[in-house]
Amino acid sequence: MFNIIEEHTNRVTYTESPQPNPLQWRILFREKEVMTTQAQWMKCRDYLNDVVAKRNGVEFGIYGFNNKDIKFNKYGLYIQLRNISNKELFGHNMGVLNAKLHEQLGVTIAVYDQGEGEVVIRLPNILLESTYTMSLATMMIRLSNYGMQFNSWEDFFSDKSPMNTTERIWHLKYQKIVKDLGFLVPEKYRKYWFYAGTAYNSKCEAVSATWSGTIHNNGAMSWVVYLLQEGAV
Repeated sequence: MFNIIEEHTNRVTYTESPQPNPLQWRILFREKEVMTTQAQWMKCRDYLNDVVAKRNGVEFGIYGFNNKDIKFNKYGLYIQLRNISNKELFGHNMGVLNAKLHEQLGVTIAVYDQGEGEVVIRLPNILLESTYTMSLATMMIRLSNYGMQFNSWEDFFSDKSPMNTTERIWHLKYQKIVKDLGFLVPEKYRKYWFYAGTAYNSKCEAVSATWSGTIHNNGAMSWVVYLLQEGAV
């Protein structure tokens, strides 16, 4: 177990939509066996899209969270998770997710035990390269905490999956595309760290903190909407 020091003293409250799963996330920075907090506990995964923005040189604050002081370890981003209902089952499901990550990207998410109901994970750097990969990975992590066992990548998207019984935020049409793509968007789009169409993406000269809302909400489903409009999928 890591020694976690609460150094993040900006006790703000993040504006978050209600979440059906109790899983909470807290961004950490590691120095040997000591972790220091870099943010408050959060339920909303979209704040991690803002972390991707910071990784790519765009700083801003939104809904109470500011990415400007986020630091990154050499091999990825450490995050503490709490309110894990069944750690054995969670670990099994993470293994299924890791199999897909290893197959497509050659990486895995490291998982460290942190006591009752908690773990620390390390998201590899490649997941920080786009809001698509970050959003998809974090959705799969949250799905892993519903007490349901997944034995394949396809199971995450099944009719009985919490994706379709509890979360219900990803339209079935877009789910199928994400299931087929996995973590690899069409090659033409892999140069972007966020993509919300031809007028709003990371290759536009005008990209700045003024686009914070677009970036914050540019998860996997947002990407797929634009890819579908452009006939890329």
